Amino acid sequence: MNSLIRVALATLVLSPLCAFAQSAEGQCPTLPADGGLKWELLQGPDFRFCRALRDDDSEVFAVTISGDNPFRPERGDRAERGSIAGQQGYWYRSQLAGDPNLIVRETLVELDSGQVAHFSLRAQDEQQKEEAMRLVAEMRFAADQRLSSN
Repeated sequence: MNSLIRVALATLVLSPLCAFAQSAEGQCPTLPADGGLKWELLQGPDFRFCRALRDDDSEVFAVTISGDNPFRPERGDRAERGSIAGQQGYWYRSQLAGDPNLIVRETLVELDSGQVAHFSLRAQDEQQKEEAMRLVAEMRFAADQRLSSN
């Protein structure tokens, strides 16, 4: 099957399930003003997937806000303690198949709304990882998306 047909079929299949929003404002958490980042939003019937992008459209980190998430943190995978949108928590080691040298971190936090926010980041080196974690720490949720204090 040629690539044009594959793209057309994928568009037909995925279009009813998710749509790119015109603006991520109010849908995604507030990014730090000094971070130089913008959101790319993919929204579905029961989730919001927000990608924090640099000016060159490379991803710094992503957050999925949903009712449930398949990510289940394992204590043995704890890598670093840190701040997630102003609240203390842990980042967990993960892997990306096909790129064992990539640094991958994930964390999951509960929101006051009963939803969960799953953060993930991929970094080429420790400096990129630390910068992404700093930006996540400085990010804030809107009043209706606040982190749960539980």
